[in-house]
Amino acid sequence: MKRFVSTAICAGLAGMAGVSAAQETPSAALEEIIVTAQKRTENLQDVPIAISAIGADRIEQLNATRLSDLANVAPGLSLDRGSANDTVYIRGVGGGGRNIGFTGRAGVYLDGVYIGQPSALNQPMLDIERVEVLRGPQGTLFGRNTVSGAVNIITAPPSSDFSGDVRVSGGNYDYRGVTAGVNVPLVEDKLLTKLSFSDERRNGFTTNLYSGDDVIGSLDLQSWRLGLRALPTDALTMDLIVDYTQDDSFRSGPESVSNLTGGGTTDPNAPAPFETNTNTPRMKEAVNKGANLNITYEFANEMTLTSISAYRDSRLFIQADNDYSPADLVYTRYSDDFEQISQELRIASPTDQRVRFVAGVFFLQETAETERIAFWGAGAGGLGLGLAPNSNTPSNARIVTDSYAAFGSVDFNITDNWILNAGARYTMEKRDLLFNLDGSTSGLVGIATLNNFRDDDEEDKLTPAVGLTWKISDTSNLYAKYSEGFKSGGWNIDFLNRNQVLDLNGDGRVDFAFDTETVKSYEIGAKTEFFDRMLRVNIAAFQADYRDYQINRFNRFGGITVIQLSNAAEVATTGAELSIEAVPFDQLRLTLDAAYIDGSFENFPGGGAAGADASGNQLPFSPEWSGSVSAQYTQPIAAWNGDLVVFAQYAYRTDTYAGQENLPAQYLESRGLLNARIALRFADRWELAVFGNNVLEEEYLTNRTSDFFGTRFVERGDPRTYGAEIAFQF
Repeated sequence: MKRFVSTAICAGLAGMAGVSAAQETPSAALEEIIVTAQKRTENLQDVPIAISAIGADRIEQLNATRLSDLANVAPGLSLDRGSANDTVYIRGVGGGGRNIGFTGRAGVYLDGVYIGQPSALNQPMLDIERVEVLRGPQGTLFGRNTVSGAVNIITAPPSSDFSGDVRVSGGNYDYRGVTAGVNVPLVEDKLLTKLSFSDERRNGFTTNLYSGDDVIGSLDLQSWRLGLRALPTDALTMDLIVDYTQDDSFRSGPESVSNLTGGGTTDPNAPAPFETNTNTPRMKEAVNKGANLNITYEFANEMTLTSISAYRDSRLFIQADNDYSPADLVYTRYSDDFEQISQELRIASPTDQRVRFVAGVFFLQETAETERIAFWGAGAGGLGLGLAPNSNTPSNARIVTDSYAAFGSVDFNITDNWILNAGARYTMEKRDLLFNLDGSTSGLVGIATLNNFRDDDEEDKLTPAVGLTWKISDTSNLYAKYSEGFKSGGWNIDFLNRNQVLDLNGDGRVDFAFDTETVKSYEIGAKTEFFDRMLRVNIAAFQADYRDYQINRFNRFGGITVIQLSNAAEVATTGAELSIEAVPFDQLRLTLDAAYIDGSFENFPGGGAAGADASGNQLPFSPEWSGSVSAQYTQPIAAWNGDLVVFAQYAYRTDTYAGQENLPAQYLESRGLLNARIALRFADRWELAVFGNNVLEEEYLTNRTSDFFGTRFVERGDPRTYGAEIAFQF
């Protein structure tokens, strides 16, 4: 496959380079896209990485208010919503959850700061300049927990002019939103400030027949961001950014198709779609806040020194009914707290030299705490699990992580057309665990009791990368790249079986601990522009091999079978990606993004139902084909001194599974979603717009799974939503 793709790329470029050179300069052209994917400012087309950049205009056209709304804007990217946290998948690999001992596989960064807290991934799209999606392992410059890729969110800095904007929206399901921002230069060209605010609310899509509330699908999101930029000299820039988000939304949630009273089988009396029937009210409270100080100094020789100092804090509380019925059986409360400090210091050479480099050091300390309590109701004694009615099973844990790293990357022009890219990162990590679990209070059969249990883990990793770029012309280049990455180990912080807290497998660690996951990736690609930048075509082909893949599987501990998070599998992903942008004429802009991904478990004993071999199964939430097409047409209207802008996007993904077992009960059908927006702009100040998401009202599931008790439930995608908005700029 790699040989075929490489040959096709070379042949295509050789043929089209001559066509491009022969064209007359057109009036329409794609804009140059500037990114910081390699920790320095570069043209996206010059970066030997599979990367997509989504600017502020496209974020607006997509009516994106959170990170998960950008799910269809880059090939191979999937952002799935959960009731508590969003989950990022890149090239078919991702995952996460509420377990503080398990981190995601795609790193998310906000203004250069790693966002390690799961609930903090629900980033509002407030005053965003662009979002960069880097596909493939980014273990050299970005580091830990980027085995599938990274998402880099860059906010808009304060400007030197007094200006601002206000946007007010309304829609069905009683949607209402307001976004506002103001730039205030405190000292002309020396001290600038910017304050942005958003408030977004909506009723849910799903009705609880027991209480009448409509929490699932709801929005309740308030956020503000303050930016302060100081420019003491022409060489020194200091940016202080403070942000705060209160997110009590339930954008997704489970509907049971069977419950404990139904014995785990499909219940003919189960609620209809977009209905639940539970006696325990759903509750969620999430607060994410942080501050970072970014300092950049450019020396006389154009070397650039950058310092990023950051503090992040997130707190999440959730209450959920775990029997999915009106019976008084069981509900749980989760409280997760994360606190993180980080420091990065790096130096970069000028970009116009034959040898260009970036080098730096990094430190992160994260303290994660969790408390989980299962409350057993008056009817719990009838479940046959030894439970005492009106009892509870409490647990709490704390994990402290210290991570240190040194990294460097070099680009060397071997000739004018050949560039060698090389880099490496050395990381040392230490993690300490304190865990308490009281299995004695409820009588639940098999649950362990741990009092001030302690464990620790230390490791170091070297993650290299090497590549070669061939600049065929000023507008076309080919690249090949090899890279490595790793995902930190951890602990399965959950309600554990008594035998899981032992060392029955004899490896010297408790059996609910798991080790580091690693990946080796191979990639070739081409970045091309034709017809004086009227057409941009970027393609890539890749293969990634994962070892010690962290995932749940069935294990036997002392004669008892339990589901255990462990280093259970080997995974391989192979695929190709295509991204096309075109401006056939001034008023029309077309885009196409597509990905083919073959992601499967190469070796996964015990991963299937009841412990069957899952080798060969498709990765969960990894469609074989996915993509989107969009069109934007702008018609100038001289009488209004404005424009009519029509935008539409259609996104499609093939079927997949919600679980590693690939069972029929986990099957998710293919889906296609149409989103649209029509706007009238007046005098560069006013805008009136109408918008719709899932315009064709596609009915689809985003999850199908079962819980510890065998209760089966589904999560549904959003129905059709629509609305209107008015905006004013000054």
